[in-house]
Amino acid sequence: MKLCILSLLMYATCCAVLAQKTSNIWYMGEKSGLDFNNPDSVIVLHDDNMIAQSGCTSMCDSSGKLLFYSNGVLVYNKNHKLMPNGVTLAGSSESFGVLAVKKPGSTGKYMLLTTDNDGGKNGLTAYEIDMSLDYGRGDVIKESKKKLLSFCCEMLEPIQHSNGRDIWIVTHTGKDTFLSYLLTENGLSEQPVISKIGDSIFNSLRGAEGSIAYNPVTGKLAAHILSTNRLPLAFMLMNFNNSTGVISGLQIIRMDNQTFSNNGLHGLEFSPNGKFVYVAEEPHPGTVYQFDVSRWPEKEIQSSRVEVGRGYGGISGGDLRLAPNGKIYFSRYRHRYLASIEHPNQPGTECGYNDTAIFMGVNNWSGLKLGLPNQLLPYPLDLEVNSTCLKDTARIVVQGPDYDFMINYGDGNTDTLSANSGNLVYHKYSSAGDYTITLTYPKTAGQTFSKNIKITAPPRPLRFDDTIVCPETELYLIPEENAEVFITRNSELINFPVQCSDTAVEIIHKNTCGETHSTQFIGCKNCDCKLYIMNAVSNNYDGRNDLIRLTTQYCEFDKFSFRLYNRLGNIIFESDDVHFEVPDNLIPVFGDYLMYNMEWVIQGEQNQKSGIIYILH
Repeated sequence: MKLCILSLLMYATCCAVLAQKTSNIWYMGEKSGLDFNNPDSVIVLHDDNMIAQSGCTSMCDSSGKLLFYSNGVLVYNKNHKLMPNGVTLAGSSESFGVLAVKKPGSTGKYMLLTTDNDGGKNGLTAYEIDMSLDYGRGDVIKESKKKLLSFCCEMLEPIQHSNGRDIWIVTHTGKDTFLSYLLTENGLSEQPVISKIGDSIFNSLRGAEGSIAYNPVTGKLAAHILSTNRLPLAFMLMNFNNSTGVISGLQIIRMDNQTFSNNGLHGLEFSPNGKFVYVAEEPHPGTVYQFDVSRWPEKEIQSSRVEVGRGYGGISGGDLRLAPNGKIYFSRYRHRYLASIEHPNQPGTECGYNDTAIFMGVNNWSGLKLGLPNQLLPYPLDLEVNSTCLKDTARIVVQGPDYDFMINYGDGNTDTLSANSGNLVYHKYSSAGDYTITLTYPKTAGQTFSKNIKITAPPRPLRFDDTIVCPETELYLIPEENAEVFITRNSELINFPVQCSDTAVEIIHKNTCGETHSTQFIGCKNCDCKLYIMNAVSNNYDGRNDLIRLTTQYCEFDKFSFRLYNRLGNIIFESDDVHFEVPDNLIPVFGDYLMYNMEWVIQGEQNQKSGIIYILH
């Protein structure tokens, strides 16, 4: 897998979970587990309460810390205690069909799906788990129980939708029909996508047991009948469209017409690169075969079969399961060792089958049973874009398996990314906007992965709409999306609101792709002219209210005149200066009054005001 860590300056809306560790703890069998959080070594666990003959599932948070685990009947929290409502669920500890997945777009909510043993009457049932319940330890929402099918096989496969967010849940009816249920932020669809394809899996000898596996690189889905006394051993190879949920293109891969009366295939898993399928026979000692499914047609795939490992000890071969560390593990009933395929992308015996990879026993006891945890491994594809600025050329790296990809940039241009060149490409967008980058992988298979990016231009210059305002006016500027605006005056940062001044301001509009500067003068103007004159004065010469004069606000006069009259109507004072003061010797004695008249012109508009001024003692 190519991995390039880049400084990410991008706005993206996609639920890419490449770096998440939600599958990093396994609990299976009888009080047995593995911790994959240490990249250098796998830690064996015996601290749990799991009892599972076959099916099991576990869930961690994005940092790899345990949240809960289940065998389809009981649900245990991170403290290995039963959840209050996590008892007597509709599944079976002997059924391989149990699965936990995170509910898309939610915080702390998960779906748990169970199937009954051997196609029993409980069928397929869904539950919701809310991790905020029981003081943060999580609990099954009792009212969430929903029976989806009355009969189905013991197989559930989670598949990431092409949008990188939603999840398909694939199962089989036991006849010639696969069902694809879509899980979104709104919950699990009750109406599945129906694909009538393949053989009937149910048979009277072994019920509805079987295995199913999916590879997101090639878009291939594989499933097989556990055993039958009528047909040669075989598995089905199909195409899964992770945009529509439709299954097509059936190929039947047979095991050289081998037949067994009561045994057959059990484990089934793809190599990470999707080139190989590994299958395990159920009978003791459990033989593991590799098929090259990149060949065509079926006979070529059948002829590619190689025995890569044979188990020794134990009673019966069980599950094959791809782990977070890229290895495939093989469980054998009551075997003290978990076997592994160390290099599953390599052909034939170069894959490195190790029959004693991890010691799981305590003295002569082993907690291994048939099953290994069913989980949704982190989606193996992601895009890293080093810049989404319009002025830059974007450096795009695909994080994913070693395959050639077709990339559509969402602006009408396409390219081919080669695994040999590190899945690296450069592209320059011609205009800002929202784009969807789509990968098709391999470039002829039709499987897609999409990621939304926003190409951002440097912000445009910002200016105030008004340049001459009233002194009390408060001015604001609204920056563009994901941008900031700063105002300085005399090189000092000032806060909003901005008011008029005799000094210009500098407007700085900034985002991650650049900044613009503009200078603007915001002057003050006379707005609503206000004139004040006292309606009463005294003539006692105490310095208070003993002057007749005019007070103005926001007034710029083109013309002004003031006349003061005594009570007989005679003019005793007049002035064309707005800053006049009436001499105190003209103010009459207590009890008298004066009259005034003012006329003025502002911006060509004529105004007039008259009134009485009383003389107080």
